[in-house]
Amino acid sequence: ALVVMTATDKKPAGLQMSWPFPAQKGEQFQVNLQTKGGGKASFIVRLEKAGGDNERLIDEKVVVSAKVTKSGFQSLAIPEDGTYRVSFYLGTLEAGDKVWIDNVELIPVKKF
Repeated sequence: ALVVMTATDKKPAGLQMSWPFPAQKGEQFQVNLQTKGGGKASFIVRLEKAGGDNERLIDEKVVVSAKVTKSGFQSLAIPEDGTYRVSFYLGTLEAGDKVWIDNVELIPVKKF
């Protein structure tokens, strides 16, 4: 995905991309992605419970650079069965920022 910010919102959730998925108690996941962009743009990657209190099992800042960068984050254990989501919070990008996000993977790493 290519994100070109036309106007900043100053709130992370002002621009968000999310992918929901079912998960069971005790599972853990690895989220991998590649990024590229101009300047020192950054955004937040989260794995969180969908709806309700949005409990965060991954909450990491990704700083984007001019070269392709690989990032990976491992979640805490899923606390209860339900719907969770991988989310990218991009609302704090500055006007004119360009960010490429590619090769996003959600990989189960532990299952009880």
